[in-house]
Amino acid sequence: MTENLATALAAFQAALPRVGKDNLAVVKSDKGSYKYNYADLSDVTAVVLPALAKHGLSFSAKPTLIDGKFVLEYTLRHVSGESDTGHYPLTAGTPQQQGSAITYARRYALSAVTGIVPDEDDDGAAAEQSYVRPQAVSYATPADVARAQLKQLCNEKGWDLARVAAMYESDYDANLKTDSNAERISGFMEILPERADQLKAPAA
Repeated sequence: MTENLATALAAFQAALPRVGKDNLAVVKSDKGSYKYNYADLSDVTAVVLPALAKHGLSFSAKPTLIDGKFVLEYTLRHVSGESDTGHYPLTAGTPQQQGSAITYARRYALSAVTGIVPDEDDDGAAAEQSYVRPQAVSYATPADVARAQLKQLCNEKGWDLARVAAMYESDYDANLKTDSNAERISGFMEILPERADQLKAPAA
């Protein structure tokens, strides 16, 4: 790392801004499920980018191909023209999955290259004491969170999840368990109260 860039980054890190974890993610697997709080890309950039600018620093990132591999190329720049560039590997998938991967990679790269570490959430930490976190955790996409919110709503209202899923597939011709459109799932959740009489679990 060159002198001007290193000096500016050291000044930035001397008073790192606070980034809170204000978003809830739910991760499920065949071994169970758990919740955790995280800071999304908008949370991180809203705090970090203005703080970097005060020290003559900027951050940019873009997906590109390097040696035939899909990666996120990111750069930390100083107004002197000095820069520090790196690459984060991106996995293939549907356009929605790639979009989520790019968003996650941008957040991860920005935090890593600047030294930012989002605050731990006390309530989230307390909730996690009842399970052991696996070594590898899949990032919870917005659709994952929307599905978790829908399931919670069904539990609160006493609605039968199988009936809700069947109604979703009838309305949108998509599988609720795999649909990656979070806005579609959230919009469907808003109309469910109008159909409450169709959603009650069958009597035993």
